Amino acid sequence: HISLFDVMIDKSSNLQFRDLVHEFLMLLDKYEVPLLVFSAGIGDLIEKVIVHKEGRIYKNIHVVGNRVETDTSGIVTGFKDPLIHVFNMNEMALQHNSSSLWFESVSHRKNMILLGDSPGDVGMAVGLSNPGVIIKIGFLNEKVDQLLSKYKQLFDV
Repeated sequence: HISLFDVMIDKSSNLQFRDLVHEFLMLLDKYEVPLLVFSAGIGDLIEKVIVHKEGRIYKNIHVVGNRVETDTSGIVTGFKDPLIHVFNMNEMALQHNSSSLWFESVSHRKNMILLGDSPGDVGMAVGLSNPGVIIKIGFLNEKVDQLLSKYKQLFDV
């Protein structure tokens, strides 16, 4: 049931954002810098986590992720198409999942900071038309000894 998302978040007392995320989100909002959260996860759940941690979704934040379908009683029956996964996280998936108003409002922007925690995340920028500067920042959370050299090749920071 869709209401179980709230229960899951409430019971996850160890759910934490990285240090200074709150301050980062407030600065982006203050200076009207758009923030796209693009995930192969469940977009509905990601939005609820942001609201749980921040008290709201800032007006500059747009979440693109897999969206659940529910029946009239709120039972989750599946996912809306197209399904986003690590191999299609690029502008094509963005165009199919983004609200056209938000996408149009940022289409003139050419520079981006790409944050990722998986080698596949660097592909999110593939397919951008006329990209400017793209700074790729990688978060290496596990298997540091195994993956550090690969992350250094793929990410700028």
